[in-house]
Amino acid sequence: MNDQLINSRELARRLNVSVGTIRRWARDGVIPCVRPSRRVVRFDLADVQRAASLNHQSAETEGTTDAR
Repeated sequence: MNDQLINSRELARRLNVSVGTIRRWARDGVIPCVRPSRRVVRFDLADVQRAASLNHQSAETEGTTDAR
C-alpha cells in the first residue's frame, strides 16, 4: 500500500464520479478502502486502480460466454 491516502472527494474527482458512488463502491467492496476510524475512509489510488482493472477484466470475461 502507498503511504499517500486520499479521501472520497479527491477519489471522486480523479475518477469523474460522485462522492456517493465512491461511498457505495467502498461499502459494497467494489473498491478497497482504509478506515482509520469509524467515520473516516481513505483510499490508496493504486489499490483502487488495480481493483478497477480486475473488475473490468472480469466483466469482459463474463460477457464472452455464449448463451445457447
